[in-house]
Amino acid sequence: TAADNSGWKLASVKTVNERFKAKFEDIHKQYQELTQQYERNQLVYNAKFSFEPQLGQVYHLYRDSQMQPFLSIIRPEECNFDYVGSYRINADRMWEEVQRAASEE
Repeated sequence: TAADNSGWKLASVKTVNERFKAKFEDIHKQYQELTQQYERNQLVYNAKFSFEPQLGQVYHLYRDSQMQPFLSIIRPEECNFDYVGSYRINADRMWEEVQRAASEE
């Protein structure tokens, strides 16, 4: 007679399903991060600016009176523009959001 291996199968299926779930959650998190990076880059690259951004330099994104985004070197505390966020371009030409220090706010 064949040995009853149903307990082993159930335990194995549970283990495999947990691994699939963990992998799916990891891929989902990576997808969300990639989507956020894409949206951030679209926002900044579609903004108006008339200069060539320098690597490592922090730029500030604002909206004008028509709600159109524009990029500036002027810091938020130095103006009354509608502030959106601060960004820096990296060596891959991707924009990264820069968190402002509490002392800057």
